[in-house]
Amino acid sequence: MDNTAKMFESLSGDERAATAPNAQSKSNEKDQGEAITPVPDDAPQDIPFHRLGVPSLVHHYHDANGKPLQKICRWDKPDGTKEFFPLTFRKYKDSSCRWTWKGLPEPRPIYGLDRLALNPYLPVVVCEGEKSADAAQKLFPDYVAITSQNGSGSAHKADWTVTQGRAVTIWPDNDKAGDDYAADVATLTQQAGAKSVHIVKIPDGAKEGWDLADDLPEGWTLEKLRELLNDPAEHKQPYIPFGYVMRETGVFKLDESSGNDIAVCDPLYIEALARDDKGNSWGCLLVWKDADGKSHEWAMPNSMLAGDGSDYRRALLDMGLRIRAGKKAQNALHDYIISANPEARAVSVNMPGWNGQRYVALDGAVYGKGSDRVLLQMPGVLPKLDKKGTLESWQKNVACYAVDNSRLVLATSAAFAGALLRPANEGSGGFHFSGGSSTGKTTTLRFGSSVSGLALRSWRTTDNAAESWARSANDGILLIDELGQVDGKAADQMAYMLGNGQTKGRANREGMAKDTTEFLLLFLSTGEIGLAEKIGEGKKKAKAGQTVRMLEIPADAGKGFGIFEELHDFKNGDEFAKHLAKASADHRGCAMPVWLEKLAGMDGDKLRAALATMTKAWMDEHVPPDADGQVKRAARRFALVAVAGELATTLGITSWPDKEASNAAARCFKDWLSARGGSGSHEVQDGIKDILAFIEKHGSSRFQEIGKSETVYDRAGFKKDNGDGEYEFYLRRDAFQSEILGGSRNADNIIKAAIDAGLIIPDSDGKTTRPVTLPGLGKKRVLCIIPARYKSEAIA
Repeated sequence: MDNTAKMFESLSGDERAATAPNAQSKSNEKDQGEAITPVPDDAPQDIPFHRLGVPSLVHHYHDANGKPLQKICRWDKPDGTKEFFPLTFRKYKDSSCRWTWKGLPEPRPIYGLDRLALNPYLPVVVCEGEKSADAAQKLFPDYVAITSQNGSGSAHKADWTVTQGRAVTIWPDNDKAGDDYAADVATLTQQAGAKSVHIVKIPDGAKEGWDLADDLPEGWTLEKLRELLNDPAEHKQPYIPFGYVMRETGVFKLDESSGNDIAVCDPLYIEALARDDKGNSWGCLLVWKDADGKSHEWAMPNSMLAGDGSDYRRALLDMGLRIRAGKKAQNALHDYIISANPEARAVSVNMPGWNGQRYVALDGAVYGKGSDRVLLQMPGVLPKLDKKGTLESWQKNVACYAVDNSRLVLATSAAFAGALLRPANEGSGGFHFSGGSSTGKTTTLRFGSSVSGLALRSWRTTDNAAESWARSANDGILLIDELGQVDGKAADQMAYMLGNGQTKGRANREGMAKDTTEFLLLFLSTGEIGLAEKIGEGKKKAKAGQTVRMLEIPADAGKGFGIFEELHDFKNGDEFAKHLAKASADHRGCAMPVWLEKLAGMDGDKLRAALATMTKAWMDEHVPPDADGQVKRAARRFALVAVAGELATTLGITSWPDKEASNAAARCFKDWLSARGGSGSHEVQDGIKDILAFIEKHGSSRFQEIGKSETVYDRAGFKKDNGDGEYEFYLRRDAFQSEILGGSRNADNIIKAAIDAGLIIPDSDGKTTRPVTLPGLGKKRVLCIIPARYKSEAIA
């Protein structure tokens, strides 16, 4: 007799007794009985009456020792649906014991515990439902097949700790419920300590709802099933924190009290925890996809979890992660991240640049080999590296037009040179192209930007923003436009910070000094005026160290085309500049990755030795042997840029002729030197300029002319017409040092340079002062200044 007919048979005496009124009242009593596990050996084996009749299948749950725990009965109904009910052996308050249609308390036992105990070293396959698990055990005898009770929605109610240390593969039913069950089990087994967790991806060809207990789809073989089971590498499950599940629609927090899981955000994985080599600066690597399917990775510092978390949520939203609305979702996301403890670890760095022999780029890419994973952790959303075109298209449409244009070659080479500062043992510094608005200065920055893919910055910004830019440009290049837009004081402070390679010291909320950040970078700048003139707007004078940190190069190359020397068949400079602006926007960011990959692949000691040799060769060829120390310091920066350009050419990156970068740097160095006033000390150059400026300003008002009786107020010295169209100006040494030089301690060197230049006429015996008879003072030794005899080339 089939099961359907049995359901309509007349009730037996025992069955009628079970449905009698007194029996029904007993079932409604508060005494629910206590489950007895394992079930005693002498317990009856008969299955009590159920309204659905005789079950189609009975699945027996056992403990690790093979003792019975409960039964799960299944009914296959005529309409194609199925129902399940648990059956446990229970003891009641009246000491009676009987089988009852009631399940075991949570966490519920796994189906197949006896199999797990008998095969402690075999991998595990988890199926949805006992029937599928039994089928899987026959199909895959080299695995232990298990499942949980009550279907796809109750995986979190089972005790998955039995999978600790086991390799787990999940075989889902071929439907959405199966996918959800697989995702839940993956999370729960991972949280329980499974050694590895994979989900089998069912290929096309299986019908909706197909499972391992069904007939094989047409064309499938047992070998194909085993291939799917044994090759799950593409479906490894990422780590999910305890209390959460990852489903197709996103992260959910399990809420057993209400039964309504809390939707948190789109799928968001925490792949690794990171910390620096001192055990500080902890953070985590977050991975997700935006609405366009583009993958994102962000090494988020844990410090952003302080407070209400609005900073990191803002950053995640900006990068395309959809976070569910409401306080519950926000709190759940916060807990999801802060409670994460994946097995994977990484080394964190708080700035891009060199980390040993590896280079960490601003986009998080790591160049060079190493055993530990390296993560870049910087607060907020990092500046974007814009990448368009290919290296070949950049060479053809941008780099080739720099040839024979010294300013463009220098700017391009400088973008490469930032990564050489550390191996070359050089400090931070910059170049500033100054000149009128029609010279095309910004084109130089566009060429530097085309190498790195970085956007241009503005001098007009806050201290915090400037420091953030500097950190993000560590071991690289920073591009800053329009010096004229900022006031002199701010320009002074920013130039000092960039050239000094260190952020400003500040106090925290408790009044304690915060740690400053040190960095190495090259920066390119433009403006209609230079730094010294900009600082002068604030009634201050630029110091020699400031002007050496930021080397001012005339933007006009002297060929009548502004910054250009060669127009490469374009009609005029304006047309050429427009073409370059578009080309550098369309082809960019492709040269730097190749450069960094090649640098990181070099032997570090050999690279440092090569840089030293090439730098010395350039210096020997282009720097005057008697140049002042400041000039040599500046020349080393030009040399490093020349070396970077030549090395990039040798490595096949620029497509330039040999010596192009070297010659361009030499031309720009010569123009810088000429604009500076020669190769002597900057203080000496400035001192001579101060002498000439003082005579020009006060020569007719504060110098008393010998032989004339007019009264001079606030007299600085005397003057005399020598009859040859020249005036001689006489100042005592102390007046000269205080009035003209402002008390400079470098007065001796300035006077010596002024004598060499013919500006000061020494005594015949070689003394710097000469005896002159002054009205009312008699004969005094004074400095004799004759501006008309000044020769600028004498101090070059």
